[in-house]
Amino acid sequence: MEKTMTDHVLSGSGRTGPFSWYGPLSKNEKRTFWSCKIGYALDGMDTQMLSFVIPTLIATWGISKGDAGMIGTCTLLASAAGGWVAGILSDRIGRVRTCN
Repeated sequence: MEKTMTDHVLSGSGRTGPFSWYGPLSKNEKRTFWSCKIGYALDGMDTQMLSFVIPTLIATWGISKGDAGMIGTCTLLASAAGGWVAGILSDRIGRVRTCN
């Protein structure tokens, strides 16, 4: 029978420290953890790329800083609205049908 993380902590065995929770995870749990971690990093990449592109847009197109700020604001608002709409549709009609 496989020990759960709670069993491991309650038994008092193993290492202590900030990452002691990682050791007793199963292979599937570790894969899930890293998939979520990488997904979270990729999710923030669009905002990070926008911060690198905005100065180039200002220099190349000659737009004002206010216009550049509006581009950033509209991008983030559209991203949030898309997430809300996709979430609502996923709840109502299912994730697979929403994404296809």
